[in-house]
Amino acid sequence: MLLLRLGAILVAVAVAAGLALFFLTRDPRYLRFALSTFRWALIVALSIFALLALERLAEFL
Repeated sequence: MLLLRLGAILVAVAVAAGLALFFLTRDPRYLRFALSTFRWALIVALSIFALLALERLAEFL
């Protein structure tokens, strides 16, 4: 769980840095980077939550 929290913090910092660079430079590649990073982090987080839910469900069967 510690690694997941550390990863979430790193992703949040990367997304914030991408947004900050976009607002400072108006270069759209930084916005694409931030959105892509957020999208993949969301996919990974939802996958982990689904696995945790399946693990809980398997305990009852």
